[in-house]
Order: sequence, then structure tokens, then C-alpha cells
Amino acid sequence: MNTKEELLKNRINTAIKWYLNEKYRILEALPIKTHGLTFKEGYHQSIEKQISSWENGNLPINLAACYILEPTRKIYVALKKYRVVF
Repeated sequence: MNTKEELLKNRINTAIKWYLNEKYRILEALPIKTHGLTFKEGYHQSIEKQISSWENGNLPINLAACYILEPTRKIYVALKKYRVVF
């Protein structure tokens, strides 16, 4: 694995840790509207399925970046903007 892949893997794992730590705050804040997207009630089921696939080695790094890292980043920014987190 090259350095870029290692960095991306670390970012994905950090996003997962953040999501798991903030899961209940995220659920309370749903629906979350940000960047033209609306994260609805079923969001947590979807991301947890992707997290499970990533942790089992069944989700390639590029898809984990799309399905875990980016949505988590967008939710983080939205919650921080509205001071729900931190």
C-alpha cells in the first residue's frame, strides 16, 4: 500500500471512529440537510452496512471513501455549523 492509500485508510478509520462516537447525536439531528443532500432516518443503516463491509475487508478503499468518508465529512460539517457537535 502506498502512502496515499495509507493516508486515505487512516482518514476512513478516523471517520468511522467519529461516527460511532457521535452516532446518537447524529440520529437525534436527523434529517440533516447539507450541500444539497438530505440524510434521512435510514442513513445510519446504510453507513453501518458500509462500515461492516469495510471492517470485513469487503469494501475497496475507493468505495469506502465514497460511501463512508464523504458522507461522514458532510455530516460533521453540518453538525459543527449548527453546533450540535463540539
